[in-house]
Amino acid sequence: ATGEGMVPLSKVTADLVENIEEEVKVGQAVQVRVSSFDEASGRMDLSMRETGAQQVDLTPFEAVAQDHWLLGKVLSIFTFGAFVAVAAPVSKVPARGLVHNSRMVGDVAVGDDVKVRVDSVDVGRGRLGLSMEELSDQAKH
Repeated sequence: ATGEGMVPLSKVTADLVENIEEEVKVGQAVQVRVSSFDEASGRMDLSMRETGAQQVDLTPFEAVAQDHWLLGKVLSIFTFGAFVAVAAPVSKVPARGLVHNSRMVGDVAVGDDVKVRVDSVDVGRGRLGLSMEELSDQAKH
């Protein structure tokens, strides 16, 4: 069978993808597997990862206090936000997190060094939410 689907950046490789053009080229034939399919909408999510490939372990980020600032580098910018490379403070585990537009402060460009806070961690889904905003006084209590 044939069809079209999307390969999210997180499913290109188990490693952190900083520049998609270094991984694949437009028109390049790649081997994928279907990671999910919604028959009602016809949406198909694909993965280029090997079946046993491990995603980045975000567990070290669960222990990072929300008022602790991390230094990161902007990897990519989309209409919904920016992906930022960060490392967990103690373990130095590198990861890629999303700063949603609603959590951004000022303008950023790819390659910028930025200060971010851990806003949310979903180890099971491999998602790290980041924020550039200060914690409000209410959120600290």
